Amino acid sequence: MNQIHTRAESYCYIVQPTSNNLSATTYRSRWWGWESQGSKSKAGAKPMVRVTVAINCTRGDWYRYRTNSRGYMNAVGQTYTAASYEQNDSAIRCR
Repeated sequence: MNQIHTRAESYCYIVQPTSNNLSATTYRSRWWGWESQGSKSKAGAKPMVRVTVAINCTRGDWYRYRTNSRGYMNAVGQTYTAASYEQNDSAIRCR
């Protein structure tokens, strides 16, 4: 089975979080827009949380991919949020 893997991380090493929640979704570019391919979430009261979204692909196919991630963390009585995305500028080949 061939796959494309994307990863997102949420971390804070200055203080111990009481909760650290992260979710990520990977999309591939189609002629009509971005098609959702898979998502993953993880939570815990840990300084670092990582999710890896693994999506199946057909060997030899070429697509552009994008991953959106969103996280929130509670620490020292405050809630912190962040969102990001990463996309490749040119198509990559499934191997």
